[in-house]
Amino acid sequence: MDRKFFKATALMLGGLVMVGSASAASVTLNTAGKKATATLVLSSDAKSKAALAGVSFGAGGNTYTGSSAGTFVLPITKSVVDVSFFKPIAPVSGEAIGSAILASKGTKTLALANFKIDYASDKISGDLITNGQTSNMALFSFNEQTSRTIKLSGLSLTMNQTLDTLKLTSGATSALTSALGNSGAMSSLAAADFGTLTIDVSTLSRKAVSTKPYTASMMVPEASTYAMMALGLAGIGFVARRKARA
Repeated sequence: MDRKFFKATALMLGGLVMVGSASAASVTLNTAGKKATATLVLSSDAKSKAALAGVSFGAGGNTYTGSSAGTFVLPITKSVVDVSFFKPIAPVSGEAIGSAILASKGTKTLALANFKIDYASDKISGDLITNGQTSNMALFSFNEQTSRTIKLSGLSLTMNQTLDTLKLTSGATSALTSALGNSGAMSSLAAADFGTLTIDVSTLSRKAVSTKPYTASMMVPEASTYAMMALGLAGIGFVARRKARA
């Protein structure tokens, strides 16, 4: 059995799906039922500058917070790797569709969502959502802190890598400062190193996550939230009227 036949067989048994033509070298890792995450850890610099600017960060959609402050875990919904024969297996791109990082200041909120990483350009793109409008753009540039580690574990592919020096692109910087306020503190935050992103695709199982994109409508409070707000305002008005009559 030659090497080419073995490699193709292993990839198919490992839960991978071929993309492109029959001669294509890229395959898509099936991460629907696998523990595959991208963990963002905000740097101390980003957290301190956010505090000075009055900005807080939160999780939206598929994203959930980690055990430490400023840690956000984004489930990976798709990962594409290059399996060209006689070359090391290498990542091409990855997606975390349905995940969002929310940046809030007062009553204003901006979402960075539906992330896609491209190793050819060293950029993380996605949707920037503010004021009900969605713009797709390059959001962050990055540096590969550790080398790309992909290997076969049994008949399944695994991947682990840490990216650092996450910097907002000029487009994302302009959108952030415009949406949340153009001040010296905000400009300082926009220029900060946002931290590290650790990618981990394992053979462990997980509950399948939604691959539905995060949208502007998901940032609007639910009807029940509006009802609670209305009751609260009505209560305040009732108390105010009683005091006025007293």
